[in-house]
Formats: sequence, structure tokens, C-alpha cells
Amino acid sequence: MRADREDSSAAIIDLIYDAALSPELWSEVLIKIADMTGSMGGIMYQMAPYRGEILGRSLGRLDPDCSKLYEERHFANPWSAHMFVQPAMALVLSDEILPLGELAQSEFYADVLEPQGIVHNYMTPLISRPDLAVAFNMTRSVGEGVMHDDQRFLLQRLIPHLQRASQLHLRVEQYEALRDASLKTLDLLTTGVVIVDRWASVLFASQTAIRSAQMHGLVLRDRTVSASPQPFGAQLRQLIQRAINGGSGGAMALVQGGDKTIHWSAAVCGRAGGVKVGHWIG
Repeated sequence: MRADREDSSAAIIDLIYDAALSPELWSEVLIKIADMTGSMGGIMYQMAPYRGEILGRSLGRLDPDCSKLYEERHFANPWSAHMFVQPAMALVLSDEILPLGELAQSEFYADVLEPQGIVHNYMTPLISRPDLAVAFNMTRSVGEGVMHDDQRFLLQRLIPHLQRASQLHLRVEQYEALRDASLKTLDLLTTGVVIVDRWASVLFASQTAIRSAQMHGLVLRDRTVSASPQPFGAQLRQLIQRAINGGSGGAMALVQGGDKTIHWSAAVCGRAGGVKVGHWIG
């Protein structure tokens, strides 16, 4: 029995960290934690507390319409003022903030909680900053009651992993935003840019490179980059391979009809061994 619990804990921890890189898995994480703790469901919010704005949410077996109503009308509610000042990873039972009898008199309860049968909520801020908060909630019905000691202990064991996964997810989001901004900048260049990985597969081609591909001898097809006519294609592949192997890259000149000359260059780009191929008309 103990071995089964340990296997289940290991599996949910793996899933939590998978969700950091694949956010669509957060719903599955919430459902599995709910099942492991005998709860009805869960929800995670990413929010800007002082702007009163919800930035994102993940639902685990809870009603999306009620969640939307919370976002539109009940961002400030009988629980929020207390939770916004809690330190990260503090686990708070809703009954500790306001007894159920008093909570049931609120519009928040009538609009959001009662339609779902929620009477208890275990809440923790995974990230608690003035500009950003990530709130984790595990909800329970009358029949489920409050958590037993072993259920609460299990949830507390998972909270540090939930926090680290949330932090990792935010870092990935920031990296992706920077990457997207950088790629958009490349699209503004008059020089065409193609980025390939260590296997010479195309990761990115700027709009200039795409527009000029057929006119200027650059061939982009099936995630590959080459040049025409031959032997310029073979020469470009050698140039790229040299850069992939750790060399400094190099340059080549491609003459394509008349007096027009196109110059190519390749250089190592990034620690992953990617290569940047640029071209311009000379």
C-alpha cells in the first residue's frame, strides 16, 4: 500500500513538471491531485492582483462559466483580501478566513460557489508578488468535508513542486516572449536570415529570406536550405556544416545571371550549435 502511494506521488510530481513546459497538462494535474486528496476539483489562476486582472486559468473538473463569473464580478471576494497578503506556499482553509455560515450570505457564494456545490477551499499562493500571483485552489463539497490529516499532508508535500513548476513556466514564457521579439526584429532586416539547428534543419526563415528565395537563388524546401544552381548548393552545405562543427563559418559568392552577384555567409548562432545563414545582394 505504501509503495502504491509512493508510486502515485512520483507520477503526479512528474506530471507537475511536465505541465511547466506543456500548460495544457495543468488541468490533468488538478484532477489527479483532487482524486488523491478526495476533493471535487481544483483551479489555478495567474493574476495581476493590484490591477484586478486574471491573466490565465486552468480548471480541473470545475465549471468554466462560474469561473468566468468570478473573473468578471468577484475578483474581490470574502477570501481575496486575506490571500493576497499571504506568503508564498501558505496553505489556508477557507473556513479559517470566514465561517461557512457567513460566507453563504455573500453574492460570491451564490454566484460562484453554490452552483458548483463548493463549501470548502484549500488555497495557497504559489507565487506572491505585487505584480504577479499564481493561486492554487483545491475545492470540496459538503459530503467531502475538510481534508483528513493525511490528505492535507499530501497536498502540502506537493505545494513546493507546484511552486517550482509555476516558476519554471513563467521563465519559459519570458524566454518565448524574448525569442518571439528577437525573431520579429529579424523580420525587419533587409538582409534575409535563415536559422538552422545542428542537423541543418530550418528553425526560422525571416520574411525577407522567404520573399527573395526564388529570385535570388536561396532554396527553402521541407525544412532545408540550399542554393541554386549547383555547385553553389554543395558549397553552401559545406559552409553550414563547417559552422555546425564549431568552425567560424565563412562566406561565398553566388553569381546568378547578368551582373547580379549574391553573397552568402554562415556563422554559429547560440550555444545549441545552431547556424545563421544570411544573404544579401551585392
